[in-house]
Amino acid sequence: MKKGLILSLFCFLSIFLKSQDSVKVLSTEVRYFKKYFKETKSKKKAQFSIIKYYFEGGLQKEEKVLLDSRKVIYSRNHKDGIATGVWKEYSKEFGLLEIKTTPLPYCAISDEEKEKNTNDSAKVSCILPVYNDDIFGLDQVVAINTKYPEYAKNNNISGEVFIEFEVDSLGFVNDICVLKGVHPSLDIAAYRAIQLLHQFKYPGIRDGKIDNITLRTPIRFVLH
Repeated sequence: MKKGLILSLFCFLSIFLKSQDSVKVLSTEVRYFKKYFKETKSKKKAQFSIIKYYFEGGLQKEEKVLLDSRKVIYSRNHKDGIATGVWKEYSKEFGLLEIKTTPLPYCAISDEEKEKNTNDSAKVSCILPVYNDDIFGLDQVVAINTKYPEYAKNNNISGEVFIEFEVDSLGFVNDICVLKGVHPSLDIAAYRAIQLLHQFKYPGIRDGKIDNITLRTPIRFVLH
């Protein structure tokens, strides 16, 4: 009985130590702030601190901590500029909540189909949906919605992301997915640009009837 207990404890410690070794902190960065995020170099005058941990493999963790109580207000993980893992956010009502980040939806389609279908719009025998009074209004709005991620800029990442989405019979946007990606940071920026679209003014028409229409659009990220 004792031998079995000792063996179990030894196995647990081995696994624990391995897990600790697998994630190594390369460096940390601490900044101090007063109210309203006014930065200060004096820890005594500060209300809270922002601590950034840099791990192997590009993983980063950021924590906001109140200095008087050492209470963690939030804990956020990023990898290559993309939210990952479980975030923690403090709520006065519920305490520290865990928020699981959602992976970006990619279209379930083969590479061959991607090459065939990555065009400015769906090639179908129908009247395409109209976002506003001008058929080109959609491109203008998507361009306004598209924000170039700082991570991608700083790492010279550029390219063209193709997004597929459906405009239903009422003009609402559904089933957004990345048809052809470049890098996760650009893919999520393109996805959000489509996610921000409002209801289309005129839905699409197929065979003389209002119908759901699938559209595909490229979103370009160019470094200047």
